Amino acid sequence: MSKYYFLSFCILFLTSSCVSKKSFDQEKENERIESISFPEDWTGRWQGDLKIYSGLGLQGGLKMELIIEPINNSDNYTFTIVYDNGIELSKRNYELIVVDQDQGLYLIDEKNTILIESYFMGGKWFQRFEVAGNLLTCTIEMQNNNLIWEITSGDSEKISTTGDTTKEGILEVTTYPLGVYQRAVLTRF
Repeated sequence: MSKYYFLSFCILFLTSSCVSKKSFDQEKENERIESISFPEDWTGRWQGDLKIYSGLGLQGGLKMELIIEPINNSDNYTFTIVYDNGIELSKRNYELIVVDQDQGLYLIDEKNTILIESYFMGGKWFQRFEVAGNLLTCTIEMQNNNLIWEITSGDSEKISTTGDTTKEGILEVTTYPLGVYQRAVLTRF
């Protein structure tokens, strides 16, 4: 080994050993998740920029607001989404219905006969549904006093089925396309 490589290796080793590494504290994360009171801790008015991505990268974006407020004389909450594309506002006045808070089961009532089951587990809120031939997974999670809003969607037509159900232990696996990813970091205002 040349002196140059040996010296470079020593410098790299010493530098990396001096860098303070912040390790993940699973116990602290478990405490954080257990301390969340959903949806109470998420009430308020939230705003941010919704970014829309495809496999080709960023495709566009718009301003968005989310309003979660307790409804008087009810266990339920408003769940209002406002999109602003710079030309017009689109406001969706939904209701977050508490079905079984202990089990993490909720409904979003879109006030037009559409009810979407949703689940709060592990500190994250999930919705998964199909509409107009598209499968959507929606999640919201609080991180560092922000709400992280994410939606993935793609065609509900399967791409492929692989695996061999005739061999013991090999299960059939069906995959579906993913076409759009939306993400917003929402801040309380």
